[in-house]
Amino acid sequence: MPAPSPTTPATTQAPAPVATTPTTPAITAAQQQAVDAAQNYLSDGQGFSAYSLAHQLTSSYGDGFSQADAQFAINYLNPDWDTQAVDAAQGYMKMGGFSAASLTQQLTSDYGNGFTSAQAAYAVAKVGL
Repeated sequence: MPAPSPTTPATTQAPAPVATTPTTPAITAAQQQAVDAAQNYLSDGQGFSAYSLAHQLTSSYGDGFSQADAQFAINYLNPDWDTQAVDAAQGYMKMGGFSAASLTQQLTSDYGNGFTSAQAAYAVAKVGL
């Protein structure tokens, strides 16, 4: 077998792979507005549960966002719900008159804050009840 000539490559190389970056879909204007509103609620120190934040964002008495946009904002921000529960519990403690049981009830009630039992238990322990 003859040796390859200097002008003929001995091996062929595959082209280098093209680097691609994953594309993220753009956030719609409504989603961005919902994110901004949710961030404002979460940062005000009142303490919102996922339930109460979704309700605030979608209520006609609140912001009136669609359920999908509100859920997008909540998922996008991924808040620390335990911290939010503590914020809510601290607010109730400032009002006074709460036992551990009544504070837990207020934090977990759909008419109150709508936190999970675990989030409420964490918050009640953190405020010292």
